Amino acid sequence: MVPLFLLFVCMVVWVFVGLLCHISSTSFQMQVKEINTMLILESLLKKGLRMEHINICSLRNKVTDIAEVLSEGVHVLALSETPLDDTINDSVVSVHGYTFFRRDRNAFGGGVGAYIKCHIPAKIRYDLMPADIEALWTQVNLPNLKPLLVGCCYRPPNGRLNYLDEICEIIDKLCDLDYEVHILADLNINWNMANCPLRDKPQAVVNACNLVQIVDKPTRVCLKSNGSVTTTCIDHVFVNFSHLCSKTLSQWGIVITT
Repeated sequence: MVPLFLLFVCMVVWVFVGLLCHISSTSFQMQVKEINTMLILESLLKKGLRMEHINICSLRNKVTDIAEVLSEGVHVLALSETPLDDTINDSVVSVHGYTFFRRDRNAFGGGVGAYIKCHIPAKIRYDLMPADIEALWTQVNLPNLKPLLVGCCYRPPNGRLNYLDEICEIIDKLCDLDYEVHILADLNINWNMANCPLRDKPQAVVNACNLVQIVDKPTRVCLKSNGSVTTTCIDHVFVNFSHLCSKTLSQWGIVITT
């Protein structure tokens, strides 16, 4: 008959070995996941990031459409005029494979957000987000590269007079950071309009910060009741690394940069 203490020792050894195997298996799975993530990021560095901006005019009823846009290989999708509030859970607007970052105004208007691929390390930069400006800043960290700041900014058409001043202050603050900057914005300023007074200060700040506005085609086309057509460039992309941007497109209110 096996002594009771030997049975106890055997049980302890069996539990310990089982636990060790579980830990080893979990550790191995984590290592595999980390390796896969690194391979994905290395591939991303070779192919580049694809970023898009859309004025979505209410996100809640367009999540399926957004998922279709993202399925085209988009890494970062910035949205303006979401509009959401704290009664709307993230799960309502979630898309598989993406993390959704948001900055809400209310359920009736405004708001900005960004879908970023899950395997891309990103965090919100709250220090760049004044309470009364509709802007969302995320910092993206890719291996062996400078941090990338991705901003999504929205200025309402009837925004108060100093609204642009505060946006410019944020952009000016970026000059002191050794980051690559990519701002996807709907400022409701026709950038291609000659002698546009609203453009003067943003243009001066952008120039001082060595940023370039790389959208040069109309982003909105409006058909008037008299049959005439007006075109405006009110969606903008500002970068401080334009030489690395291989392509910029604007079509149907969607601005795409790669």
